[in-house]
Amino acid sequence: MRARLSEAGVDPTAGVRVADLDELRAFVRRYGLPCIVKPVSNSGSAGITKMTSESELAEAFARADDSYQGLAHAGVLVEEFLDGPQFSVEAVSEAGEHQVVAITAKFSDPGSFVELGHVTPARLTDEVRDEVHAYVGAVLDALGVEFGPTHSEICLTEKGPRLIETHIRMGGDEIPALVRDAIGVDVDDCAARQTLGESVVPGVRSTLAEDRPARCSAVWFAALEVTGVLDHVGRLDEARSLPGVTEVRLLAKPGAEVGGLTSSDSRVAFARALADTPEEAARAARAAVEHLEFTLKVSAHRGRAI
Repeated sequence: MRARLSEAGVDPTAGVRVADLDELRAFVRRYGLPCIVKPVSNSGSAGITKMTSESELAEAFARADDSYQGLAHAGVLVEEFLDGPQFSVEAVSEAGEHQVVAITAKFSDPGSFVELGHVTPARLTDEVRDEVHAYVGAVLDALGVEFGPTHSEICLTEKGPRLIETHIRMGGDEIPALVRDAIGVDVDDCAARQTLGESVVPGVRSTLAEDRPARCSAVWFAALEVTGVLDHVGRLDEARSLPGVTEVRLLAKPGAEVGGLTSSDSRVAFARALADTPEEAARAARAAVEHLEFTLKVSAHRGRAI
């Protein structure tokens, strides 16, 4: 993907697959720090390191080269670090024609890069929004995408939009639900009808052109710093009754081992909310997950003693 976008003049972000520490060092010498080291084959932000010092090389390489979720060791990628706010862009394509449906603002943990929240639509100027639409269209053209839904994650840098990754599928993390609630376009439904041979882009454009009340939809995820076995979740009904909240759902069941934030699978609950502005929607969703009370069972220290 990186090579194709660079060759097409769409995105010059440096990124290569490295086989060992020597190749990782060579990338750092050429492009400098910080950089991102991550697994070739993985999901949910597991195994990612933002490397700021050459002393971190070995640890970052080992983390990315480890196996996750039963996936075999597929290798290690190193990429230029992209600095700026992050967004995801949902689009639908037909016969090589791309229609952006929504731009979603993303909030991630600064250490693990695990995503903690999303809000649709993002607060952007018309100029920036048009720039993002054109950029994503150029990315999809360069990658040969012609059909179906896409989910592109971008960073707005000082030099303009830059691609983090793109997928020929709907977004995760409840983003299709946010888009449906705020924009009125059901991306899941579009994907199903396209698969059955129907044309959906005209209908998407008609929905986008409707005069709708301005609404923003957000999701926020809960993660636990303390490690233990989940015993009980309290104040769930109270969280669901908070103003603007449309859904609160548990992602971990009692008896599950929880704690830490190593990947998206570490998150234990989420809340969705609707409001008039992106900021209000994000605050309402975050308030709902922070309202929850988690009771954990923890074991006594079992390590060595001298």
